[in-house]
Amino acid sequence: MKPTGIVRRVDDLGRVVMPKELRRTLRIKDGDPLEVYVSNDSVMLRKYTPAGGGIGDFAQDYAKTLSEVTGHIALVADQESFVAVAGIAQREFLDKPVPDSWLKESKKAPSGIFKDKDEETGVSRNVAFCNIVTDGAPQGLVAIVSKDAAGSIGDLELKLTGTAASFIAKQIK
Repeated sequence: MKPTGIVRRVDDLGRVVMPKELRRTLRIKDGDPLEVYVSNDSVMLRKYTPAGGGIGDFAQDYAKTLSEVTGHIALVADQESFVAVAGIAQREFLDKPVPDSWLKESKKAPSGIFKDKDEETGVSRNVAFCNIVTDGAPQGLVAIVSKDAAGSIGDLELKLTGTAASFIAKQIK
């Protein structure tokens, strides 16, 4: 865990206010369920996903297969963060928020190919993605990402993301 420097007092009803900036950064909205974990003298809050209802239950195996077939990085995300990663060190993406630039692209169209530049590292990558949609509502996305700017991403990768997104959507219905 990383310290934030934020200190809050517990009120007489046992409530603690989470600062707006922190909620925005973690993409926690009003009404989002949080699960409480306790370890020794620590309390941790984590966004709650009901058992069997999450994308991550089987997505790791699917991401691994996509990565092996394409030779690229394969990612599966729910609405907030990456839940499955293959083809690269997991610490780079797993449980990290989906970049805002990716969310903008996924709102423009249900699938597509775009070039993304990581603002922190300056690394450019080509990305093919397809939204995971159930009952007309987006639930996440599947992406195939080149390992560097020279990596070619085309129609094949786009079709594979579509197939994967469709399969995952059927599994979480």
